[in-house]
Amino acid sequence: MPRLSGFCCRQLAELGAGSFRNLQHNYVPPVTYPTGGLFFELEDGQVCFITSAQYRRLRASLEDGTKESSEKFLFWNPKTRSKRTLRSEIRFMGEDCITVNGKPVTRNSLERLRLSKEWEKVLKGTWPVGCSIVNLGKGRFLISGGLRMDPYGTGPLFIQKASVYNSQSNSVEKTLPMLVGRAFHSSILLDNGTVFCVGGEAENMIENRTNSAEIVDIRKERIIGVGDRLPIGLAHATICKDTEGNPIIFGGKPYIGFSSKSIIRFDLASGKFDEAGTLKVGRHCVRTARTLPGGQEVKLTHVIENYVERLSTGQYILDGGVCIEPSAVADFASGDRDDAEILRIRKD
Repeated sequence: MPRLSGFCCRQLAELGAGSFRNLQHNYVPPVTYPTGGLFFELEDGQVCFITSAQYRRLRASLEDGTKESSEKFLFWNPKTRSKRTLRSEIRFMGEDCITVNGKPVTRNSLERLRLSKEWEKVLKGTWPVGCSIVNLGKGRFLISGGLRMDPYGTGPLFIQKASVYNSQSNSVEKTLPMLVGRAFHSSILLDNGTVFCVGGEAENMIENRTNSAEIVDIRKERIIGVGDRLPIGLAHATICKDTEGNPIIFGGKPYIGFSSKSIIRFDLASGKFDEAGTLKVGRHCVRTARTLPGGQEVKLTHVIENYVERLSTGQYILDGGVCIEPSAVADFASGDRDDAEILRIRKD
């Protein structure tokens, strides 16, 4: 098989892994399960995994009006690091409550499910490909970036704006011009009510990836530029917050090279990015469809475009995603990740 022009596999591996090396990490053994579904933490700290096939069956029953599902699910205990599969009952107790064997799902995990009518309204809307949607609370959402095709056929046009959408009035309250037109970027709501946006595909950037970040301040109607930058431009990264509320970015995909293994934290106090660890395997996320096949309405549950969550134990869990990685028999291999990685990171 011919080599990739201009790069050797070793250089690509270093590029995909990020620019930081040789730090101590506190990992726990990964849990392996069929990917493509979702996971959530229960009130007692256990993690329940739903495979893609189970998720499809659950969705089908919900569309028929059934509010519960009973079958075997995988459970992982972060304290004992043990896993087991047992028959369990999942019940939907209204728009914002789900229980597994009578134990409620925690609030963080609920954000991974689109349970509310407000989310349904957002999902039915027509939004740009590659945009980021962040729940601001009280039925309001920040929809930033995305891309559309140039009617003259010269390529994609990156949208350089962020809009506050009110699902209750079905209207856009305000629109702010962003500093960079970006798509397939990562965004998260910060504790002070602003939204942190980082990376993504962008115009006029090296290899069509940006390593920039910006903060959308909705209340003061301004965009705050971030002076520091990621060590490499990344799209399709997954993001959450650490125990102090700082954004932390896992994995992602550079323009060329392998899926990133980097864990990068943005320290809000210093305004700097710093390395917080390295994943065992590189992975990047793929956005899920926002509508069901055949144009059916989205009901009750819909997986968000994120694969990471901080558990109540302080551990982080990432599931699934896709990968491009080195191969022993070819220049590279690609495919779906079929495991979940559970880890701790330094400074947490």
